[in-house]
Amino acid sequence: MNADWLLGSDERLDLSRVGWNASDSHAFETLGARFSPQRAAWAIGWIESNCVLYEGDRAGEPIKLLDWAYDCTARIFGWLVPDPVLRWKRRFRRAVVFVPKKNGKSPTLAAWACYLMAGDAEPGQHVYMAARNRDQAKIATKHAIEMVKKGPLSKSCKVNNSTSTITHLSSNSNLFPISSNNASNQRSKEGLNGSVCIDETHVVDKALVRILRGAGISRAEPLQLEVSTAGNDPEAYGREQFELAQKIISGDEQDPYLFAAIYAAPQDLSEADLLADPVKWGKLANPAWGKLIKETEYLYDLEQARRTPQGMSDFMMYRLNVWQQSASTWLPLGAWRECREDFEEEDLRGQECWAGLDLSRTRDMSACALAFPSGEGEDTIYRLLVHYWLPEDRADSLAADLDIRKWIEEGVLTTTPGNTVDYSYIYRWFFEQSQRFCIQRLCYDPTFADDITAKMSDGITGRDGVLLEPGTGVPRSPCIQVDRFMAAPTADFERAVLSRRVRHNGNSLLSWQVGNCKVKRSPKGFLRVTKEHPESARTIDGVVAALMAMGQAQVDCNYGCGSIVVG
Repeated sequence: MNADWLLGSDERLDLSRVGWNASDSHAFETLGARFSPQRAAWAIGWIESNCVLYEGDRAGEPIKLLDWAYDCTARIFGWLVPDPVLRWKRRFRRAVVFVPKKNGKSPTLAAWACYLMAGDAEPGQHVYMAARNRDQAKIATKHAIEMVKKGPLSKSCKVNNSTSTITHLSSNSNLFPISSNNASNQRSKEGLNGSVCIDETHVVDKALVRILRGAGISRAEPLQLEVSTAGNDPEAYGREQFELAQKIISGDEQDPYLFAAIYAAPQDLSEADLLADPVKWGKLANPAWGKLIKETEYLYDLEQARRTPQGMSDFMMYRLNVWQQSASTWLPLGAWRECREDFEEEDLRGQECWAGLDLSRTRDMSACALAFPSGEGEDTIYRLLVHYWLPEDRADSLAADLDIRKWIEEGVLTTTPGNTVDYSYIYRWFFEQSQRFCIQRLCYDPTFADDITAKMSDGITGRDGVLLEPGTGVPRSPCIQVDRFMAAPTADFERAVLSRRVRHNGNSLLSWQVGNCKVKRSPKGFLRVTKEHPESARTIDGVVAALMAMGQAQVDCNYGCGSIVVG
């Protein structure tokens, strides 16, 4: 740590266990922030002297903060900014920490909550233990209650078991659970005044968080602590905070009042890379490795997880803190990443391929996929090229939340003028592809695409019957996107991905959409790919187009020319 940043010294604090990042440099330069070893040592010393563990083989023993918790505690409570009234006050108003399961996350959050209640020297403090629902909030609070009951704090605090409330008698401060599952109680939460500790941020309701953000507005040193593992909801509050924390740590975004810490494996870690050296990635992601995390237990969990795609998804999420794209994982993202192959469109010139078109009605994305099979039978490999179209007005409205510019620059997304997709762009693109490749058949859903695909195949004629623009001559095959028609292509696509027989060239829009997919099972047992959130902008058009293209290719290659429904 830079000596210029230090506000005094304290031999009780081990500075070698305290880190810093680009956000600290920014706060030092712009706010005059300083790190106080005395304040950091006080917080660490108070926790280790007053908080005890209540479960496991060390139950009843005083907490000894693990390195990650020691670092976070020192920085959260040690960094100060100048204040005209207090002279110096706590810099951070909010802290976001992501750490995998079994690293002591819950006891650490409980210890921080107890410190805010009884060790932070603020009379009349209210500490709210927040979670998705009341049961989860009570679980988080239970750690704090048992710390009080079994340790030195039992002499200065009173516990009300019926309300799960702790009261620190001398300061008249209290700690109690709060949740968002009772909608009728939302208005009452708007009068909250104190500090907040949120457990498992990845599943917490956004509405509750918005209310809790104002809980400490009248306090001199308000603090909201959020601790969580990674999750699997791409639209959750927790995912937003994870991405924000990444930017704060890297310096790509500045917020000097937000503390961020992430302990995780690389977010693009593939299953193959994990299995090649599981211990390497386990040590990287788990700061309590060798202490709370035992190598034999970790490897056993990995072996069990490999039995199912969902198991691997959960392992990546909970044990390595790698965010997953869907709560109901269809394709493991690790398997999809391993299907990446470096090839260009020019490498496929002149080859046979099959096309699938998923056409939007008006404002959403449209997609066309080309599937290039090579090999025979179960050894067939399918290389995919997928292109997308989106109205410019819709693209502008989505640009703040999606990587629209990146996809355009990558050349996989074309925007069309206005607020609806201009199908003429799709027609011209398809015509160009028909000159590059030998497109054998075009599979499409006739609900919306019958007219445009007829033009793509036969050409465009005027009212007098004169041909205005030539067609491609590519035969068409209708495929209604209902469960019984899409079941076989869905299952075949899944098998091909899991066996690494699908190859994509890193199309980031397609990869994003793969992560948005879940599988719906009909009452008759048919599988069909759907969006994780039906009303969401997180679309799956390119995946559906690829299913149709590959499905039609399999039908034609195995059964001769016919409809995809043969599969």
